[in-house]
Amino acid sequence: MRILLMSVLLFFFPLMVNADINGVKETEFRNMRVSGENGTYRVSGEVKWNDKGVFYTVEDGHNEYLREQRIWIKGKQVKWRPFSFTIQIPLVKLPENGTLMVYLYKRNQNGEIENEYPVVLERF
Repeated sequence: MRILLMSVLLFFFPLMVNADINGVKETEFRNMRVSGENGTYRVSGEVKWNDKGVFYTVEDGHNEYLREQRIWIKGKQVKWRPFSFTIQIPLVKLPENGTLMVYLYKRNQNGEIENEYPVVLERF
């Protein structure tokens, strides 16, 4: 029974990252989509506009495959802006087991990470 409970929790944990005590808090990202495989991925979605851009890293929970990158959000200041980017990781560097994730986030005025949003790229 414990193993089943832990499996369920681990599966749904990425969905609960933006939850708070009073329920689900509004996220900075929505309509996220990923396409691709074997180290080449196209990530797209919408983000609440800001002039500092969006940051991301790629990891599997043990290893970092891509250090922090910044995406500048172009266009006029509106509530939601579409964005997309491509991630390339050499085949020889991909994990043999596990889940490759991209972590999207923003940084506040002090440079601290805020609103982290995990997205699965591929399961191995």
